[in-house]
Amino acid sequence: MSRLINQGQVVGIMQDEQFNEEVLIVRNEEETVYILNQEAGISNAINFMGLQVDYIHTQDIDGKQYASIIQLELQALSALIDAFDKNPTAEYLAEVVMVESSVARVKINHYIANLHRQDLTPDPVILSEVLKVGEILPVRIKSIRKEYIQVVAINQRMGVGCFDITDLKENDLVYGVVDRTKMIRKVNEDKSLEKSIHTFVTIARGMDALAPEQIHRPVEAGDQVVFKINQINKDGRIRGKILRILTTKKEPKQIPVTDNIQMGDVLVGKVKLVRYDYQLGEKVLIMIIQNQQIIIPFSQLSSQDLSMQEISWVGYSIQVKVIEIGSRILASKQQQDKDNRQVFINEWKSNPEEIKYAYIKEIGSIGYILNIGREEVFLLKSDYHSILGTVEEVELSDKIYVQLKSVQDDIINVIPATNHRQRELEILGITEDEFQPMRRGLLPIYQGVISKLMKKGAYLTINGVRVFLPNSLFSLETTRVMDIYQVGDVIPVRMHTYNKKHIVVCSNPRYVRNNGLTFEELKPGMLAYGLVRKIYQSEVGDDNEFGQKVFTSIGLKLEGLSPESPYFEIEEGDKVIYRVNQVRPDGSIRGKIVRLLEI
Repeated sequence: MSRLINQGQVVGIMQDEQFNEEVLIVRNEEETVYILNQEAGISNAINFMGLQVDYIHTQDIDGKQYASIIQLELQALSALIDAFDKNPTAEYLAEVVMVESSVARVKINHYIANLHRQDLTPDPVILSEVLKVGEILPVRIKSIRKEYIQVVAINQRMGVGCFDITDLKENDLVYGVVDRTKMIRKVNEDKSLEKSIHTFVTIARGMDALAPEQIHRPVEAGDQVVFKINQINKDGRIRGKILRILTTKKEPKQIPVTDNIQMGDVLVGKVKLVRYDYQLGEKVLIMIIQNQQIIIPFSQLSSQDLSMQEISWVGYSIQVKVIEIGSRILASKQQQDKDNRQVFINEWKSNPEEIKYAYIKEIGSIGYILNIGREEVFLLKSDYHSILGTVEEVELSDKIYVQLKSVQDDIINVIPATNHRQRELEILGITEDEFQPMRRGLLPIYQGVISKLMKKGAYLTINGVRVFLPNSLFSLETTRVMDIYQVGDVIPVRMHTYNKKHIVVCSNPRYVRNNGLTFEELKPGMLAYGLVRKIYQSEVGDDNEFGQKVFTSIGLKLEGLSPESPYFEIEEGDKVIYRVNQVRPDGSIRGKIVRLLEI
């Protein structure tokens, strides 16, 4: 290709006065270019907002550099068609740019092609389990239909573990992933047309089961489901019913085990199947670890676990301990839970002054059940009110600091911690007076280790003290902590404030990337790529109803104010499209959030 290919992020959309057409504002560290809607190649330019796009320069008008996406794509498409005609089995290196449940978008020589789940893996897994954005993988072109290119991976990806068809039995509840749906049309004797949808669910390696029945809501390719096997035919075909659609959950960190699973090994995995085991005479859960079935009898679940419905176990991740290795491997969740609790108790008893963060799980007549991680502890109401000197009641999900009081059998009793603030400051070597705005700049720089990433910021640990770094104190524009860093990374920070919940820190220096709009570019009616930085509750109207003030970053030190949206919930850290309504002489910006972005 003769012209230089560049890449930038779409940070805004506005009306181009010269061409009387919408134009995309695309920015990278070196330049800002403008791409007319007709040169973007899609009917709705808003779908490009926030994305990285490839482009080539087209013309410079009065110092304004214009560019084109579609011209680059047409060149790339033409080159791929020619190459495919000459050598249909040619291999290409594809960059993964987007991963959904059932299809991934991959870039081949600057053209976006489609990689379907069944063209990458034969297993019942969603694509995000076996494919990550930014990966480079070898592919071949499977088909080209006009401008739609479908590719197939040269090397298949296998899931963490799945069943073979010989492992399955009728009445099993098994984890599956919807592969496709198909509309079936049937003409009845009275010549009326009957329509039904057949759903094919991958439940074993290379095996799709048919579920002709509908459930409470339609399913889509890539949905994770609980599938009940009703019939296994002699020819291997399976029929059944989708009982539940599962929500995607973050997988727990895997615990490494030896090549050969041994007695006492601790295993973490997802429950793939629930069935009645005639050999054991009870129902069991089955996981697959290192291509071996791990069987957890219901008798090896805790009494609390037994309150869960059978269907709720499918797709649920658990930690178990191997208790028997013979013709089959048996494991116990009950025993591992006890071991984990004992370790928790011993570590806390060795340092009884340690303060822990707890969440209110249940409120009883005489006390509260709290969660510290996965462990439950008990706090008497009388201890809570007398030690804190308050008559206010707590609410579910409230967070409080606690210390160990006593351990009786398996019950961990705690009391509210009253000196956690002083202890944390002593560890950091500072006083409350030093948090005053005039003295913050004199505070030392600490190296904070990221322990948890969230949309609104990150929790760090400094010498064992937990602190919070919000996005608004991390960058000066539209970048989140999670956009740059990973858990375990180190960020230099200074102390900022100390509120009721935690110590708040700011990065030192603040992160700056050349993205977002400038104040000179802002015009009423334009759309901007933004990051929700702060949400405040405020009184509005004469009747003193409460509303929200939402501050959205749309550029370097640029924040637009908007009310809460009546159409969708907005959280700090959300990526959004912000419509600019007013640009005031004092530099303030007013507008409205018109869409949430899933990027």
